[in-house]
Amino acid sequence: VQDMKELNGVFYDARRKTDEAAKDVTDITKRRMAPKKWDKDQEKWVKRYKEDSMFVNLGKRLKLVMATREEQSKSSQRPKDAMLSLDSGPFPGIGVDNNVFIEKGGTVKVVKKGGIWSIMGSDAVVGSWSAEPVTGKA
Repeated sequence: VQDMKELNGVFYDARRKTDEAAKDVTDITKRRMAPKKWDKDQEKWVKRYKEDSMFVNLGKRLKLVMATREEQSKSSQRPKDAMLSLDSGPFPGIGVDNNVFIEKGGTVKVVKKGGIWSIMGSDAVVGSWSAEPVTGKA
């Protein structure tokens, strides 16, 4: 089980890479759409920036696609905020300095390990559970 801080750190690194790649792709359009400047030597309006080659631009766009895919992958590994308790806290057996988040609900299953469960073909759901915050109100 990975720590929430570790999962968030990995996700934020992936998001940073996506942001950098998106900035590079946005710069392609900004450079292309930049207003022209007057060249006194040639006596005409010229492009402000040199165009990158098609392969450079394609590489930047591919980098963005790859970074976006990695960000989505890292995001899917993190639990959704709506599924977790609002804040972390101590839990028996975890350790004094380690705080945990509690999931708000789940399913209780009997995992097949041979015998009758292997004949049935899948794990058996035996119930569900949910947790509510303690508010002190009765």
